[in-house]
Amino acid sequence: MFIRGIKGQSIIAALLLFATSCRSGNQSDRTTTDTRSTKEAKMTMTIRYGQPYANPQLNSYVDAPVKAAGRLGWKAPFNPSGAPGSPRDLYVLDDTRALLDAGEVFFAFGLSDRKVVGFRRKSNNAFLALGDGTKFYFVDGYQLIRQDFERYNERAEDYFVPGLGQYSILSSLFADAETFIAGVQGLGNPGVPTPAFEVYEKLYRGTARRWSFEFPGTVVMSPIDGSGTAVVAHGAALAVIDRRGARTDIDIKPFEPVSCSIGPDGLLYMVGTAAAKTLLRVCTLKGETKWEVPAATSELLQPPVVDADGVVYMVASGNVTAFQKGKRLWVYPVSSPDARASAFRDFRLVVTDGARVVCLDESGRAVWTYEDKGGESFLTQPVLDPAGRVLVVSAKSIVVIE
Repeated sequence: MFIRGIKGQSIIAALLLFATSCRSGNQSDRTTTDTRSTKEAKMTMTIRYGQPYANPQLNSYVDAPVKAAGRLGWKAPFNPSGAPGSPRDLYVLDDTRALLDAGEVFFAFGLSDRKVVGFRRKSNNAFLALGDGTKFYFVDGYQLIRQDFERYNERAEDYFVPGLGQYSILSSLFADAETFIAGVQGLGNPGVPTPAFEVYEKLYRGTARRWSFEFPGTVVMSPIDGSGTAVVAHGAALAVIDRRGARTDIDIKPFEPVSCSIGPDGLLYMVGTAAAKTLLRVCTLKGETKWEVPAATSELLQPPVVDADGVVYMVASGNVTAFQKGKRLWVYPVSSPDARASAFRDFRLVVTDGARVVCLDESGRAVWTYEDKGGESFLTQPVLDPAGRVLVVSAKSIVVIE
């Protein structure tokens, strides 16, 4: 088996594109349960996602219950002025405020009156990150800005992000009170055509890094756990770097990850290859393997989604597959090449599949399905408001499902 997307030109092209552009049915018919051993995968696997995720662990788990029942609550346009950009991700701050990252701009949206407050330009090669309360972070002109929703369009102090520029993307960000940890993927430029990745911790003010490590080439999108520990997967090796900058290198040959997340349990969930097989491997941050299972997939659309009970969901082109403790639990087919999913409490997984939003239970069966009557395809990961309603965004509208 050959994996395209980590080595060679394809991932460089994908990252360059990311940096310069800017992305109820019959239950029994749509669910497949598998209790047999998974066959070895013999297909080409690619990865196709950026990091627009607010959770730096990349596992897309939200510790909250879904209370929606699949009915349309309301639907409202977010871009009446025709600002540039395309929806990437929606961030709900509280029951009245939300932010929408649209690549070249972000929108401030009032949920209570269902109207856009306004928009502001941002750098296309970075994403929004949430802070405390109504504070958030964004990048403008390759400077990190800490802002408050109520003053979203006012001038605020900016902070230098080393390495971020025209030929790089911000791939990871862990923002704390006094410092931030950033992962910057350099794509190569006309002067220095060789790509390289750097992860570092830096005080907001000034230019000096507290600690820094550089890795040649392109690396797997690097998760950072709640303590500030970063995991960098490069080739058949892992580098685990704690908050103090202490680095531990782990040889995982012959396994080569192409995607990884840190679960709520603190374990590392990786998809990769070894001996011509595609595998899902779960290990500690010391490299001790807990379990692994063959995982046939053609194109990953997200990093592994991990819930609080250790159920792993692989969102791929054509299907979503659930695994737990080395066993495949179920497969649910999807048709959209832009399918996205988020996991919530009580084994609920909410999936966008074109103009449909489906809430799946622990057996992979649809609890409810919402379908947009206008046929608008949803582009963002499902998120919840404090009332447990599901919010998704199409190219035109923000939709609340209750």
